[in-house]
Amino acid sequence: MGWLPEILSDIPTRRNKKAGQVGILAFETAKTMSRLISLYKSLSDEEITRLTKDVVKSEGVAFLNSRDEEFLLSLACAEKLEDLDRAAAAISRLGKKCSDSNLDRFDLVYMELKLGIFDFGKSDYGSRMTERKVQKMEKLVSATSSLHAALDALAEMEISERKVKEWKKGHMQLSNSNFDHFNQKIENQRKEVRNFKEISFGAKRLMKLLA
Repeated sequence: MGWLPEILSDIPTRRNKKAGQVGILAFETAKTMSRLISLYKSLSDEEITRLTKDVVKSEGVAFLNSRDEEFLLSLACAEKLEDLDRAAAAISRLGKKCSDSNLDRFDLVYMELKLGIFDFGKSDYGSRMTERKVQKMEKLVSATSSLHAALDALAEMEISERKVKEWKKGHMQLSNSNFDHFNQKIENQRKEVRNFKEISFGAKRLMKLLA
């Protein structure tokens, strides 16, 4: 899995002409990373053991699907591969937005991987290094999720701010002190958004940690 963050890490570093495009890519990247993290954890020794020893042998699964354990395991494998294909498609789409030409060819790399051409033994899958990268990915996903929520809250507050300004035009006699609490609240929200931007995918410094 070590090469996956490398595919993603270049995306926010590209200069985009349209304002806000990097932010959109950050959220899309976070969604893809979250999917990869979930898939990676589902393939741990513990989860595979639970699948083979408990899930496929359960009466509920047998009643609803089949008692053929080999068939059930093939279904589970196909489901995991389908999840990986969807994640790979997203990575390939994001890779084409990168400045690194090597990342633009991710679809070919993935095809070679599925065909067995890629030497998987050279990867660091399951290593401590990979685990550390997964942890960093989780932190970035969490930060980006918090950023999304903070931006939504700020957008609502800014709508209220515009309404308050319009209302104040007709009530000039009111003191500005009546609105100090609201102004302070929206300023704090803007600071929170800036803070989350610093630790989310918008920060090149943190993205380089995954390279």
